[in-house]
Formats: sequence, structure tokens, C-alpha cells
Amino acid sequence: MNNVLCLITTPLRFIAAAERQYGTSDPAKFNRLMDKLDTMDVDHIKDLQLGGLDDASNLWLLDSEVNQGIGRQIWQQIKNLADGTIISDINIIGL
Repeated sequence: MNNVLCLITTPLRFIAAAERQYGTSDPAKFNRLMDKLDTMDVDHIKDLQLGGLDDASNLWLLDSEVNQGIGRQIWQQIKNLADGTIISDINIIGL
């Protein structure tokens, strides 16, 4: 599955599951979940910067601020490493 399709299908699966569970039984909760979705990113479980796959099996929804903060922290720790360097330790602070 290409990355563009993954970016579309991951939130759509979340929406479909929420609608099945709460759409008619608790519309207010369903609406709150949809509002929450607006604050989330489709994120790589194992970051691409660390060798993760760009595939649907490696995607999840994560709070946008958390996702971007972690990405910046990883980048700061690896930006000067040569391509192909094996990364054995990353420190994530304040999350």
C-alpha cells in the first residue's frame, strides 16, 4: 500500500470503528472522537528515521504535538550521523 493511501485509510478505519460503536448509541461521544481526530497525525510506529517501514502495518494515529516533538528530538540526535549508521539508543525527553 502506498503512503498516500495509508494516510487516508488509517483515519478512515478509526472513523468507521467509532461510528459503528457510538454513531447511533452515543452521537455526542462520536462527535468528540471526531474532534479528537483533528488533533492527530498518522504516524510511523517505528520512525522512518530509525529504519521503520513506510507501510500501513507501521502506522497509527498519534497526537500531533507528541508526534512532531518526538520527530524533532530524534532528528536532533541523528542528523550528523552517516547514512547507514546503526542506531542503538535514542533519548526522548518530556513526553
